[in-house]
Amino acid sequence: MGEDPVNNDVQTKISNCLLGFFATFNAEMLPPPSTNPEVLRDIENIKMHTKLEPAFVLGVPRVCQRIIELCLPKKGFIEGSEVDGAS
Repeated sequence: MGEDPVNNDVQTKISNCLLGFFATFNAEMLPPPSTNPEVLRDIENIKMHTKLEPAFVLGVPRVCQRIIELCLPKKGFIEGSEVDGAS
């Protein structure tokens, strides 16, 4: 079965967007969730979670923690203040 060039193009665009937003993020920290296309197509289905790669499942909390660390509130103009989006 050949690769879908449209799907690959979309995946490349998504990857580039994520890397642009998280420029210092090491995407290699997290292995693919599965090599099974059926699992990937329906990954949001709770029944598929038992079919995910164990290394992916174990890596998700590390990645979440890293994203939280990268997304700390930005400093405001007033000393000690933070920009949090609240009005």
